[in-house]
Amino acid sequence: MKKSFNRLLPLMASSVVLTACGADVAALYDRNLYHTNIFENNFYVDEVLTGTFSANQIEEIQATYSFNANQVNQTIPTTNDDPNGDQFALNQKLSLALPAVDYGIESKLFDGILYCTDAQRLSKSRLQLRPSGMGYVFPSPLQSSDDQSIGLFMKAGADTDAGAEHIRDLNVQFTLFKSTENGIIAIELNIEITDLVATFYPGYYQITLPANTLEGTIGFGFRYSIVSPIPSNDLETLTGIFLYEVLFPSSTF
Repeated sequence: MKKSFNRLLPLMASSVVLTACGADVAALYDRNLYHTNIFENNFYVDEVLTGTFSANQIEEIQATYSFNANQVNQTIPTTNDDPNGDQFALNQKLSLALPAVDYGIESKLFDGILYCTDAQRLSKSRLQLRPSGMGYVFPSPLQSSDDQSIGLFMKAGADTDAGAEHIRDLNVQFTLFKSTENGIIAIELNIEITDLVATFYPGYYQITLPANTLEGTIGFGFRYSIVSPIPSNDLETLTGIFLYEVLFPSSTF
């Protein structure tokens, strides 16, 4: 039998609050967790897409939407005083609408912090992901969304700056999960990203969905594939995507 949302709540146990640039996470977790000088050791290990939202837990794919590059808004609503979108991210961060996401290592994606000048690979503000990606279960379901949009702050990542510059185009599969009487259903969003940012600050990528798509969402999944990847036997250990923020602007929980 497929799991209902109420049965998922115990699986979300995380008890470490994240403050500015992961200070508390660094103090209470193993300081080397995803924060070392060895690129391969910094990949986030996901247990949600392989467990709670694994394929055998999904009752059906309810809908699939595809967004080509010209349907992805890459313009950050900024001002002259906020060229990189720092204030926009802080104003739209998910933890404002859902304070319960302020816990655990995954809270990096919901704290509005786009850049940390920490000593090791500037990693405290992001998660480093393999193509298999990550999933997340919300502490409570999404109730409503005025503009039905999802925003991602992310950039190309690699063991060297030159390696990241080779990652230009990306196919992202962003999945919304909902709970029904019959079990968990999924809505798949296939997003084409071109000219992926590879510099210090991440780029912003936003899509707008049909009316009422987000309502009832209990979590999400993020996976990707690199278009024309670097020809290398070490591709999976030397390149990745740095995901900084996952935004659900104008949404309530």
